Amino acid sequence: MERARPIDRRRMASWIDPFIETLARQGWATTTEAFTPAQIQALYREAQELDRVGAFRPAAIGHGAEQTLRRDIRGDRIYWLDPEHPTPAQEVYWQVVDQLRRRLNETLFLSLHDAEAHLAIYPPGSFYRRHLDQHRGRALRLITLVLYLNPDWRPEDGG
Repeated sequence: MERARPIDRRRMASWIDPFIETLARQGWATTTEAFTPAQIQALYREAQELDRVGAFRPAAIGHGAEQTLRRDIRGDRIYWLDPEHPTPAQEVYWQVVDQLRRRLNETLFLSLHDAEAHLAIYPPGSFYRRHLDQHRGRALRLITLVLYLNPDWRPEDGG
């Protein structure tokens, strides 16, 4: 497997601190600078191929024994990413996520130790009701990162 080139640290430095400052001030932030269009396109193509071979599974809600399929709450299909065995496109993603995690720890003192990620596909008409990205009784998720891969997504589409 061909290895992805390391992320451009200078490019990363140009967006990461303003992003974190906005996140700290208003509780959320957006950027179009974290990934290049080519990096997003590579992940998008990978998601399409994984979907073509049937790798995505219906998304559930809850955790552990409480996990259940609820089509009235969410109708997407997901594929969990394995940071220990990334594809070249995923390797770039994990590098950016790790740098963001480290910088969040340095600036906001969050003590983030790891990250989890999945790809999601929303068939036409499907949705995921508004929710807190946190399992009941567990305070482990502090930051949620959403990366839209669809080429025609616009901020006014929401999410």
